[in-house]
Amino acid sequence: ALVAAGPLDLSDAVELVSQRARHLDDASRANPGLSLGVTGRDGNDVGRMCEAVTDPCWVSYDNGSEVVVGGTASAIAELADHLDGDDTVGN
Repeated sequence: ALVAAGPLDLSDAVELVSQRARHLDDASRANPGLSLGVTGRDGNDVGRMCEAVTDPCWVSYDNGSEVVVGGTASAIAELADHLDGDDTVGN
């Protein structure tokens, strides 16, 4: 959009996108994790379940029909186990 509007030329935009990709790659290697898309569940319920798992995970309320959860591999595995079974964690 900035290239189309004029304040940023194409070569600078390509360099910024390239730098962003390198930084995201570095961050993902330093902090490996997973994400999980959850449909058919209330986002607040998924959020409460995420709070109850052992390792950190975070909820993104993408839209009315899907919630995306990101976190450590063990947190996502634990959450997935709970989602497959009883809808509650820690009860």
